[in-house]
Amino acid sequence: MIKRITVYFLFMIIVLSFSTIPHFSLIQYIRGEEDYDVPSWLVQLEQWDSQGKISNSEYTQAVEYALKQGLLQRQIAEELTEIVNPSSTPDEDDKCWDRNFPKVDWSGCDFSEKNLNHADLAHATLDGTNFTKANLVKASLIEANLEHSNLSHADITNTDLEDADLAYANLTFANAPFVGTHFANLTGADLTGANLSYSSLNWSIWKGVILKDANLYGAEGYSTDFTDANLSGADLSNSNLNGANFTNANLDGANLHSTNLGGADFTGAKLHCINNPICN
Repeated sequence: MIKRITVYFLFMIIVLSFSTIPHFSLIQYIRGEEDYDVPSWLVQLEQWDSQGKISNSEYTQAVEYALKQGLLQRQIAEELTEIVNPSSTPDEDDKCWDRNFPKVDWSGCDFSEKNLNHADLAHATLDGTNFTKANLVKASLIEANLEHSNLSHADITNTDLEDADLAYANLTFANAPFVGTHFANLTGADLTGANLSYSSLNWSIWKGVILKDANLYGAEGYSTDFTDANLSGADLSNSNLNGANFTNANLDGANLHSTNLGGADFTGAKLHCINNPICN
């Protein structure tokens, strides 16, 4: 099995290695026009995909990259994607193809496993969007609407979520170290097993959030609102949660070793935690 490389380098290697040639059988299947020349690098990609040397996802990402670079017309790109993934190919006027960043409207779209590294999605409409296992490393999601979105197992390392709305979002097992959620709303979100180490949660709202077994080691959460949150089994060690609100929160089994809890409110909280004098 050929070792898989990133779509970008795969794309560049093929573009530099091949010229544009006719490939009539492929064109007949897609367009029914024998006089249309398809770039040979794209033919090679299709062949590799059919042989299992690259995945359908890698092939689709390469087609989308070619569209974004202006090397393919939108209709042809959609038809090329239809070959390997007919169930999720958007129509020509589908909002899911919009790449006019920022402020795109991708509500309800499927971007699972997509590479959106460093994407500018500030102020974007992303409610109900599927980002399962997507790469959103260092993306900008400032003031984005991510209500009910699915970020399960997504990589959002160093992502900026300042003032974003993630109410009732699914972030289970998301990889989110160094993420910034200043003033963000995560009411009712599920972050079971998520990695939030060294993240900045200052002044954000985490009411009713599920952080069961989550890693918040070294996190900053000044005046963060954890009212009714489930933090059972979470690692809060070496974090700064000065002035945080834990009213009616569940901290059973949570690790509070060397945690700064000065001025925090634990009214009605379950404190069968470990490694801190407040635990009982």
